Amino acid sequence: MSPNPSDENIVPTVTDLSYINIIKSPISIPNSSYTSNILDILFAKIISFIKSFFHVFFQRKFIVHRLMGLLYLIEYALSFYLYFKNYNSFKSSILIWSLPLTGLIQSIIAMYTFTFLSRTKVDGGYFSDRGTLSYPFIVENSYFALILLFQWLYYSNQFYSFFDSSIIIDNIFVFLPYILRQLWPKTHFRDSLYNSDKTRTKENKKFFFIVTHITKLFYLWAKHYIGFFLNYIRFLNRTNDEEIYHIYLLLLFSAFATTISMFLHTLKFKGYMGPKLSFMIYITVIILCRINISMTDISLSTLPNELLYHILNYLDARFIILKLRRVSKQFYNITDKYVRYMLDVNSMSPSNLKIISRIIPAENITSLKFHDRESQRSQIELFFSIFNIDQFVRLQSITLGKFFYSKDYQHLDKLPVTNIISLHINSGARYDTQALPFISKVLTQSTLSQVDLIKSDYTIKRISWPKSNSIQHLTIQSCSFCEYNLILQCLPFLQTMVMAEFRLDQSAASIQYRQLISLTIEQFRTPFWLHEKQWIITCDYFLKENLVNFYTTPKCTMNFEEKVQSIRTWQVPSTVLRFHSIIDLLLIANDGTELQTSTKLNLNDANIQVHDTKYLADALQKNT
Repeated sequence: MSPNPSDENIVPTVTDLSYINIIKSPISIPNSSYTSNILDILFAKIISFIKSFFHVFFQRKFIVHRLMGLLYLIEYALSFYLYFKNYNSFKSSILIWSLPLTGLIQSIIAMYTFTFLSRTKVDGGYFSDRGTLSYPFIVENSYFALILLFQWLYYSNQFYSFFDSSIIIDNIFVFLPYILRQLWPKTHFRDSLYNSDKTRTKENKKFFFIVTHITKLFYLWAKHYIGFFLNYIRFLNRTNDEEIYHIYLLLLFSAFATTISMFLHTLKFKGYMGPKLSFMIYITVIILCRINISMTDISLSTLPNELLYHILNYLDARFIILKLRRVSKQFYNITDKYVRYMLDVNSMSPSNLKIISRIIPAENITSLKFHDRESQRSQIELFFSIFNIDQFVRLQSITLGKFFYSKDYQHLDKLPVTNIISLHINSGARYDTQALPFISKVLTQSTLSQVDLIKSDYTIKRISWPKSNSIQHLTIQSCSFCEYNLILQCLPFLQTMVMAEFRLDQSAASIQYRQLISLTIEQFRTPFWLHEKQWIITCDYFLKENLVNFYTTPKCTMNFEEKVQSIRTWQVPSTVLRFHSIIDLLLIANDGTELQTSTKLNLNDANIQVHDTKYLADALQKNT
């Protein structure tokens, strides 16, 4: 669509009654009126448009270039229509490759048509309101048309496999496009700015100065985003259908900026369009490119559904149903298919709880929570009235708060617990017997792996611990050394144990239970010990005797043996607790706060088993 300099003086003009000279049978309207004047103007505009259309596209001179330009405009209009009318038809149509290919052919035809243009002119001539384009600018445009053709094909599933298997083409256009750029002449924005006195009229000089800078800034940024980044993510196959949809709109705008912008210059050169209007259209298109680029940024809605389901696993049902579900049709459909809802009964109003009960089937709820809010006791009662408790067949986790009363446990008799994985109880009076049958029922399940009773008043001995279970993590309120032995005896798979406080008794059993790999005593980790008194809790482990000494020290020293000797010299009484494996020692020692790195560990005559070496190695690695 490059300008035709030989037609420079041919500018169509239409007088008020010029259509009378063309139409052999003029229409006479008696009594000249306002309506007849409107019709005169309308007919004059129509005739003027027809004459201008034929003048631009069907003159014999440069006829191939003119007809190819017309074909491109028709294809572009069809592409825009199909994109918004039926995107699936658009991406499977021939326009995916014919439109950018026509643009490339048109630029090549322009190279061989307008050879008479100046080859020495440094200014490209586009950012001006007088004068012609330079020949290097015409040739340079074919490079951008070629790059654009590659991107159109690269994002099409019809051609992507070809480029993906063709290592040379794929890598050259994705990673080395500006190496090819050296084969084309190059024009610069700065030349347009420096040559402004010769190519711009006084009244439009400031306007073109501004729009040239805007265009320069856009291309400096778009070169990396459109020219590199979009190719990189396609090369890595990191784009989904939603992103490709927006990227094709970006490519449509890019096609306008590459090829139709040349046609705008022709219309400006021929006088069919003012210089400011033609350039404002061009600026509008590049702004739309930037807006559409923002739309292609990866957002939550562009993530794969599988990843979205993982995100939903960390959100409660109230947020998903009352907020996320209402965002879009996509999220609406996703939440309909989601089957791992976490329902926090006390986190919502009664009306919202009723809404959720109508949307989420009970079998799609995997986690139930009843929290510590006495003011919201009504939600618990409402829950049992609107849900069928025996339909929670996928339930994996249940949390019972402080105000979950004895009568509430009666509703849990019918609760399916065959898939239960974790149990958290933050309630229970010390002598409440209603909860114990439910706890015992859950503890017998082979799927149960985590039990949290740290805020519960139930003592270890009052709970019926099954002989066969798979509990791996246990958190309790308090524990004596005798109960510690009982737990390890009843829970053969227990790996992690946390207790709020440890009580001393006279038990001195020395049975070894090697399943435990982590033991935490919270009473020594409170601000009283760590911040207010700044007492460091130290332990000595005697391998031969299987003993651990707990005591406080005024400071930590590097030498373990000297520290123990100094404490013995001061005759500070030590509390002796018996633990039964080197694992307990290493993890209790690792629980210490602000301890300096140990540099010496004496294992003389230590009865270390093969499976203990792994924990020694881990301890040494973490203690460096």
